[in-house]
Amino acid sequence: MTSFTVPDTDNELAVGSPAQWATRAPGVVTVVGQAMWWWGDLLSAAPSPEARAEVMQSDPRLEPAEAGKAQRVAEMFPPERRRMVPWVYHLRLFDSGLPDHTCDVILELAEQFDLPLRDVEKTITRYKQGRTRR
Repeated sequence: MTSFTVPDTDNELAVGSPAQWATRAPGVVTVVGQAMWWWGDLLSAAPSPEARAEVMQSDPRLEPAEAGKAQRVAEMFPPERRRMVPWVYHLRLFDSGLPDHTCDVILELAEQFDLPLRDVEKTITRYKQGRTRR
């Protein structure tokens, strides 16, 4: 996707027909996933903690815990480690506490085999169970 028109309203995306939904859905899905990376990268690059706090206070709709997690996921997975899979896959791996190398292997497999999220979550669980048995 190279462009997306932002709706005129702040908190509504009107969808008038099934055809309109089919046209807008892929764009919105892409924007949401990309926005989490952009958000995390932006917060990671803040010139100071004060600047980060200022941007967080600029809009009452921003959730500090979600923003903090987006930042930490972006820091754990810099662009060279990111795979062409949904952002949430990276989030699940961040939450898993698995070693970086293991996360990279899981992401590579998810990308290579186009794995759904549930398979990524099962793989994470299997790795964690195997790690605790040793």
